Amino acid sequence: PSIVRIYDFGDSDEGLFITMEYVGGGSLRQHLRRLQQMGKYLPYAQSVQIATQIADALDYAHRRGIVHRDVKPGNIILKRISRPDNPDEQPFRASLADFGLVKLEEGERITESGTTLGTPAYMSPEQCAGEKINGRSDLYSLAVMLYEMVTGQVPFTGETPVTVGYKHV
Repeated sequence: PSIVRIYDFGDSDEGLFITMEYVGGGSLRQHLRRLQQMGKYLPYAQSVQIATQIADALDYAHRRGIVHRDVKPGNIILKRISRPDNPDEQPFRASLADFGLVKLEEGERITESGTTLGTPAYMSPEQCAGEKINGRSDLYSLAVMLYEMVTGQVPFTGETPVTVGYKHV
């Protein structure tokens, strides 16, 4: 339930495409920006709820040999739901979207091989170094995202993407 449904993907005369379900609601990135502008932080319980839901989504994908490679707040949609799964949770579901950088662990890559892809602030050390990655790389990115949700900032910053990558390594 925490993965945006993908209906189709492929190559056409116009280029690569992914067709996925429309999920109303804003991204976690938008929500965090609004909170930062007000000088507020995401409540700890909501941070844990989001991280747990995305961890479940990643577990589902990883068990099927799929590595997302770009777990970050901009790729998390906060979908309002009528009733939370648990009484102590807020009425939203965090949904993982944007599988455009997906790597299938066995077989072909959907994106070009031999390149370092992702968002430097959230990339694992292996990903930053251009090494072979697996689901643990996504979990590292989720941990970076949780750090940001709790503290209001990413753990590593720098003037260039290379500088940020170096700090992760």
